[in-house]
Amino acid sequence: MAGVGLQAGNGQAADNSDASAKPAQEEYCLTKGCLTITGTDLNYQKKKVAWPSELKKVQIINISVYSLKSDWLVGVVYKSDNKESGRAYRFNGRSFTNLDPKNSVSLVSRTSFEGARFGFGGDDDNFMVLYGGYDLLGYQVVGGQITNLQSFFSLRLADGGFSPMVIKQTRKTGTLPAETLWYICSRTASQPRLIKLWQNGSTSVKGVLSLTETLTQQAPGLASAWCRSGEAPGEVIINVSQGGTNRQLILQDNGFSQTGEYSLVTNNLFKEKGEIVSANFSGLLACDDKVCGAGVLNNSLDFYVSGDARQLKKTTLETDFVFPANSRGLYWKITAETKPDDANYSPWIDGLTAISYTWK
Repeated sequence: MAGVGLQAGNGQAADNSDASAKPAQEEYCLTKGCLTITGTDLNYQKKKVAWPSELKKVQIINISVYSLKSDWLVGVVYKSDNKESGRAYRFNGRSFTNLDPKNSVSLVSRTSFEGARFGFGGDDDNFMVLYGGYDLLGYQVVGGQITNLQSFFSLRLADGGFSPMVIKQTRKTGTLPAETLWYICSRTASQPRLIKLWQNGSTSVKGVLSLTETLTQQAPGLASAWCRSGEAPGEVIINVSQGGTNRQLILQDNGFSQTGEYSLVTNNLFKEKGEIVSANFSGLLACDDKVCGAGVLNNSLDFYVSGDARQLKKTTLETDFVFPANSRGLYWKITAETKPDDANYSPWIDGLTAISYTWK
């Protein structure tokens, strides 16, 4: 990713306490009233709110609230039958609406890795629901439609779990469609995170990139980091605690470089002694501005296979590729088209989930 810079500046000191340790009471007020968390109770206008029926016989562990323009998003982490799970709702001051009534995105903690917390971000018509545990799980809601984000969140990205927060921004470039940018940060003091997601001008997330390493390189020995949106699109203000001192970093995200040719090439995947005969590839995790999955090979990506890393042949997924005689290696390569006039665009490629081959 080109054009990402962090610079130090003067600012307010960061809170050195663990932001994931909630105070005794939190209050979230809109024009029509205030929603308050007190322990594991939720109160609206100082009156206790009755939970939906599916939560009345469970042990509530923690509650998270996010204010939209007219309603609130409420995340509840609970335990039932010794299993920690989560549900998210929209609350209008009178009733709850389950954001995922069909449970299409399962928000369940791993056994022995409990302690998840919800994080939200966005606006009334486009928001994100994250379940931050050992695994980072969640979904995006656009006009009532749910997009599962799980394929974008690897274990390496979650890195043991953290309490997430979400920043949503919109950036317009010339006559191109406005781009929605998302930044995920951590509210847990000992686990700083900085993650970017983008939509490629579409209605849902189409890519993810971890910038945590960029952050930690700029602040070696970083103990904590709290984020907020800057005034300009692509700007994120980060208050960091480092070596007992506090300072402010400014992230300016200038988008993606669109010069040159871009490709992803594997090392030799054939570890056997002998000659490889054929291979079959499937389960491509990738997105462009139109689709996610194998369909990107019809739009913006090309897939090649080689037996020696030199003679590459274009092929497709889920078909048997026959190697030339005396092939001793197995390599695949994906090349990506650029969009010179759109710095907000980038295809996202995670890799292939299944490869089978024969040899002699």
